[in-house]
Amino acid sequence: MGIYYQAEEKAIRPLFNAVIEGWRWMAYEVDAETVEKGKRSLLTNLMLMLDGSTPVTEDIGRQLIFYGRRIPIEELKARVEAITVDSLREVCHKILLNCKLATMIVGE
Repeated sequence: MGIYYQAEEKAIRPLFNAVIEGWRWMAYEVDAETVEKGKRSLLTNLMLMLDGSTPVTEDIGRQLIFYGRRIPIEELKARVEAITVDSLREVCHKILLNCKLATMIVGE
């Protein structure tokens, strides 16, 4: 799990804290309406991303690497639709909150 951002030197700590607060919010406070909006946005972006032969080819390659097979659109939709408030919170606890965090800063 990683995140990439750019910021002025004085904004690094506030930005890092905002990211952590967002993760904490998803793990404890996210509501069903927000999850549904997120699912619609994700599905829309996934479908828009498949506009053209190059992005479709990249998507096929990504799916083969991660899943060992091509995932049909209907299965992809079903996976996204299966996301619930509880499942999102569980993943946030497992992946985002119950791990050691590391940060790396590169700059002048």
